[in-house]
Amino acid sequence: MPRALTGLLAGLAFGASGAVFQTITRNRWPAGHDRDQTPGRRPAVVAGISFGFGTASATTTLGLLGGLF
Repeated sequence: MPRALTGLLAGLAFGASGAVFQTITRNRWPAGHDRDQTPGRRPAVVAGISFGFGTASATTTLGLLGGLF
């Protein structure tokens, strides 16, 4: 129980410090469109991994193709 409680408190502290840091630097929370991602990339990669195409080259290719459509 002490380890679980310590882990929970550490997670809360990390979350709070991240929120304070984002507020101080006036940095918006990251969003998908900020990183130039299209809505099709993520589902294409997840579907590929689900069907057994989990290699780095396969997920990169699926992300590229999902971004085009």
